[in-house]
Amino acid sequence: MATGAGLCVDGRPRFVDPVDVRGPLHLSLPLEDWTLTVTRWHDRDDPEGPRVPLRTTGIGAWVVAEQLPVGRHLLGIAGRGPEGDAYWVVPVTMLDGS
Repeated sequence: MATGAGLCVDGRPRFVDPVDVRGPLHLSLPLEDWTLTVTRWHDRDDPEGPRVPLRTTGIGAWVVAEQLPVGRHLLGIAGRGPEGDAYWVVPVTMLDGS
């Protein structure tokens, strides 16, 4: 391994239960000084995709700045803070009437 290269020792992100959303998509992580980035995956085997813009709404709170289209999405959420980092993959269904 090259000097300064990182290694993930705690495995791949787990897939959590699907979330149904009507209206703005809010994210919360009750830790101070953390940043989040979100990407829309094409599918489970292809994690590359466009970044989803976020807006901070308070300490440990964000909202997706643009409404996601109605339908199913697979979101990769990366968090980083003083305690380390974390990664989640969340299946989200945006419902009509959003």
